[in-house]
Amino acid sequence: MKRPKGNILTTALQLATEHRERDDLDHTLVAVIFKGKRVVSFGHNDLASRKKLLPEFQKWHGSIHAEVMAINKAKRDLNGFEMIVLRVNKDGDFRMARPCKHCWRYIKYAGIKGAHYSIGDPENIVYERTP
Repeated sequence: MKRPKGNILTTALQLATEHRERDDLDHTLVAVIFKGKRVVSFGHNDLASRKKLLPEFQKWHGSIHAEVMAINKAKRDLNGFEMIVLRVNKDGDFRMARPCKHCWRYIKYAGIKGAHYSIGDPENIVYERTP
């Protein structure tokens, strides 16, 4: 599977940078859901309420992960879509952004076929099919 190119990767990089600059967190994660060249939703890690989640997905204590927020904001069938997840620390360095096991469960539940995620700098993007 090829890594996302052009405006999808650019959009994810811009969102990660914007949220890093305005959030007061040690690191920022952004998740962008897309199909082809079309972005349908994005999310970021947030200390928001998790009450909007189905009970079996309320695993996060006091926070919503970027992947889950993106899925919830999409409000549509996501079968066959993909996701890109990027993590940026306060210094602007890209870090490992592999979805946690709970997010993988939610990604699978939503029908997303796989996720691209950073493992360091944004040139190192890994693709993993949904388990």
